[in-house]
Amino acid sequence: MRGISKISPAGAPARAPEGKVTLVVIDPRASVREQIAVPLWPYYRILDFANIEAAAAGTSGAPSAVLLGENAFDKTSAAALAALRQAPLFGGATIIACLPAQSRLVTEWVSTAAVDGRIDLPFRCGDMAILLSRLNKASLRKEWAKLPSTPRQALRRTLDAYDNLAELISKNAPLDYRTITDACAPVLSAVRRADHSYIFDALTRLDDLIYVHSLRVSTLLAMFGFKIGLNDEELMTLACGGLLLDLGKTMLPFEVLHKPGSLTAAEWELVRDHVDMARRYVERQSSAPRGIQVVIAEHHERLDGSGYPGRMSGDRLNDLARMAAIVDVFAALTEARPYRPAFSSGDALDILSGTMKEQVDQGLLSSFRQTLPNTWA
Repeated sequence: MRGISKISPAGAPARAPEGKVTLVVIDPRASVREQIAVPLWPYYRILDFANIEAAAAGTSGAPSAVLLGENAFDKTSAAALAALRQAPLFGGATIIACLPAQSRLVTEWVSTAAVDGRIDLPFRCGDMAILLSRLNKASLRKEWAKLPSTPRQALRRTLDAYDNLAELISKNAPLDYRTITDACAPVLSAVRRADHSYIFDALTRLDDLIYVHSLRVSTLLAMFGFKIGLNDEELMTLACGGLLLDLGKTMLPFEVLHKPGSLTAAEWELVRDHVDMARRYVERQSSAPRGIQVVIAEHHERLDGSGYPGRMSGDRLNDLARMAAIVDVFAALTEARPYRPAFSSGDALDILSGTMKEQVDQGLLSSFRQTLPNTWA
């Protein structure tokens, strides 16, 4: 299926310049490779090969996952897969069998740990993304056991809380705010102990963009507040607000949230509505402090009135909203997106102090700059 390979030539890096993650598709039949790849290629970078040995020889740059069609499995595949897992580029890759719904072939392979999971054909891209994310998280949770206790607990608790939020939202059930404060407590402890670098390092290998952004914002806001001398209650408000500020994006369609090209006007309005979605959901929990609602509702407002959803400006925006705006933009710019690579920290700060000079509080931005490690700024 040379058409797919032309989109993503073998030898390309695991994450393409535009920010796409690489997936390797393997099956002797071009029609099967196409069936697996076509739903994915708008959102991922696809390399396709006829067999496991060709994939091992022809891939440069570690892929996120290997997707095997039914015909890729034969009596020699177990040894080939074992060798593939030992290859430096493929050691961290998730291996998924993509099979017709009636196929029982995968049962034996999963039981022998030859593959990590299965998805039935045909599938939607969003279904594959959910499976990849679940397997990615399960693998990384094991690695987190090697981390110091405080950042390990910060990662585990916040991830548990965020995954639980998705379930609550799907059931239209209210949020128990105590689960968020319990999750963010070790984030604050990690900041106080200067152990937060472990959190940032661990997040670089997670593929859940919303959770990664949210925990980065939470941790950066806690660092910011700690640097300027806020009290414990204010620090908890910042950390929890940061973790929840993009909650509304979990309610958006995968195809919109991960679209590699420009959004249509209708799609852009839907994305902008994530603020009100999150605000309305959190307001159902009366125990959530007012400061949390401010961070959620106003982190996209700008001092010059150019933000959304309320086009608030100037003195109407308190320090919580101003801090959240700075950190949210900085975190977003320094993260890769499907449509662009990550900016360096220095370039992100330059944008905030240059192009966005009239939109964000420059005094607070100066303090935030001093919050960051010298290697960042």
